[in-house]
Amino acid sequence: MNAYGAVFAEVAVDELLGTVRIRRVYGSYDAGRIINPKLAHSQAIGGMVGGIGMALLEDAHLDHRDGRGRRPRAALRRDAPARQRHDPLAPPR
Repeated sequence: MNAYGAVFAEVAVDELLGTVRIRRVYGSYDAGRIINPKLAHSQAIGGMVGGIGMALLEDAHLDHRDGRGRRPRAALRRDAPARQRHDPLAPPR
């Protein structure tokens, strides 16, 4: 059994401040029969948040001896708290 999906994100980058703001995220999935819709929704959201985190940290350099970041600024980045995350699968407001 396989599930397929595609996720698209519209982002705004402020090069002066070094910030990235995610304006919109759209995900489309072909998952077959969904037994538990709440769980499927949570998996989709979690995948999007994880993908965004990987995209933001893709330039992070790790020390292969202990797995820690080589640059101290990379350690300051964190995922947004759950209360600040918006449901990307909800219809636009």
